Amino acid sequence: MSDEASRALSKALRRQVLSTLLEHEDGIDLDSLADENLVVASQWEQNQIVLYHSHLPKLDDLGFIHWKPETQRIERGERFDEIRAVLDTPDVGDDDSFSSPTSLVFP
Repeated sequence: MSDEASRALSKALRRQVLSTLLEHEDGIDLDSLADENLVVASQWEQNQIVLYHSHLPKLDDLGFIHWKPETQRIERGERFDEIRAVLDTPDVGDDDSFSSPTSLVFP
């Protein structure tokens, strides 16, 4: 795995976004992430700000997603397939470093 892929997967929120894109080939709206991941409103507001200003731009810069802030749309980037195998892998350990992204709850 490349250093860039490791950085992309190093944060739970980023893994959650990338994992959600596994199930949404055509992309997903930012607000739909909360619905997909059963996030309570109070948690979502805080995480939405961090995603919007930090995580989504970083994933876009790395080429793993296409982030369109004007429409709040997230789509697979040209490098998405580089991390697909890691995202498809079941839990690697008990720590949070590579837990199954679909089992995460936004902190």
